[in-house]
Amino acid sequence: MAVCFERVELFPLRDVSLRIDDGAIVGVVGADGSGKSLLLELAAGKVRPQKGSVEAAAPLALVAIGAKARIEIVEALAAKPATLLLDHALAVLDASALVALIYEEPGADRVQAAIGAGALVSAVNWSEVMAKLVVAGGDPHEITAMALPGGTATRLELVPFDDEQARESARLIRKTRTLGLSLADRAALALAQLRRLPVLTSDRAWRSLHLSIRIEVIR
Repeated sequence: MAVCFERVELFPLRDVSLRIDDGAIVGVVGADGSGKSLLLELAAGKVRPQKGSVEAAAPLALVAIGAKARIEIVEALAAKPATLLLDHALAVLDASALVALIYEEPGADRVQAAIGAGALVSAVNWSEVMAKLVVAGGDPHEITAMALPGGTATRLELVPFDDEQARESARLIRKTRTLGLSLADRAALALAQLRRLPVLTSDRAWRSLHLSIRIEVIR
């Protein structure tokens, strides 16, 4: 079994010039894929610019806002950085969205863009994805590297299924019972509701759900 991802060159940041003075608090706002996270990674020295230069006061810390954000922020502040950069995920993916990406199905480009901008997936959904790949003949020890574009450097964060998500998933059963949604489906919706993020899926039936989050059907 082989999984390949087509490489497409994108240049979200061009002709960018700015200066941020000491003590300033700056928010970077823009559409998905517009280069917000890339700008922070450049400032943090995680990525080198192809042209131009970046100068920042050291030491500097970059924290992705995720499941362990509070702990990571405390640890970062303990190092007394001159600058603290905070980044956050922009969407939740359900299992069908990740499977669409892996098999290059219609809508895969939208999923890849979401991961590039920063996305979350529940451990329950990740288990469902791995199960599908194992059934197709994959090795579970190799699947993670195959399924996550960018490997360990990917901007797809696996979120443990904890008590808070379990309670939220249970609450959703009344609103999703008519569609017969599985635990994994409700886990994705619960994570999106708790993080107040949109959720990406290939299941068109989700459009009929009346929830407080945005549901984006990828095809």
